[in-house]
Amino acid sequence: MDSLWRLKRFDAFPKTLEDFRVKTCGGALVTVVSGLIMVLLFFSELQYYLTKEVHPELYVDKSRGDKLKINLDVIFPHMPCAYLSIDAMDVAGEQQLDVEHNLFKQRLDKAGNRVTPEAERHVHDLQSFGLDNINMTHYIKHLSFGRDYPGIVNPLDGTDVTAQQASMMFQYFVKVVPTVYMKVDGEVVRTNQFSVTRHEKIANGLLGDQGLPGVFVLYELSPMMVKLTEKHRSFTHFLTGVCAIVGGIFTVAGFIDSLIYHSARAIQKKIELGKTT
Repeated sequence: MDSLWRLKRFDAFPKTLEDFRVKTCGGALVTVVSGLIMVLLFFSELQYYLTKEVHPELYVDKSRGDKLKINLDVIFPHMPCAYLSIDAMDVAGEQQLDVEHNLFKQRLDKAGNRVTPEAERHVHDLQSFGLDNINMTHYIKHLSFGRDYPGIVNPLDGTDVTAQQASMMFQYFVKVVPTVYMKVDGEVVRTNQFSVTRHEKIANGLLGDQGLPGVFVLYELSPMMVKLTEKHRSFTHFLTGVCAIVGGIFTVAGFIDSLIYHSARAIQKKIELGKTT
């Protein structure tokens, strides 16, 4: 018995008798509110734990010679299909040869809906267009260099550019960064990210350094490669977060409950003293 009594001295959680406990409406309200906050923060922590963590790494790109896949979807609302064409050039202006492509032109009406082949046969005007009539207003629905992966951001998606006047030249200077995305299940996605800056000017002539009206995407490959690796989040980190949530809210709730209780008692005593005097 003596040893048990000595062991009780190390109890960090001393108990009070039930007769000395006072339950109040304020304490009940604090308990309910703090319980709801605990539940909300627990599910928030659980949702964060179930998401995958992505670790980025930077390498020197040694995989030169691979073909670059370009996904392009652009709308020119004020240009006939017959006057639209596409060329592949690098940042130095050299035309790329041996290019495999699956490009299609689709005529649209003013509302942006597709025109049927029967109607298209009657609306093509093959007369000379003239530089003064070239309106390079365009809407880039999508532009990417390779497959998409979770969390990728293609900065030109949804870009809507209005030409302020005729014969405008729009240049997009693109820096392409090779990227390898490794999923948790072992799948490897080899693709590319890119950053872009835009420049525009008036192209008044076919000769000289003023250039031709059009939309130009000048790309340059980065010598560095980004490797993104998916990983599961640590379960011990999740447990630590849950314990911090429960312990922190319990402590704060106890402080608030004590403050409300003692404030209410102090006010009640002043009221009782006022009645007796």
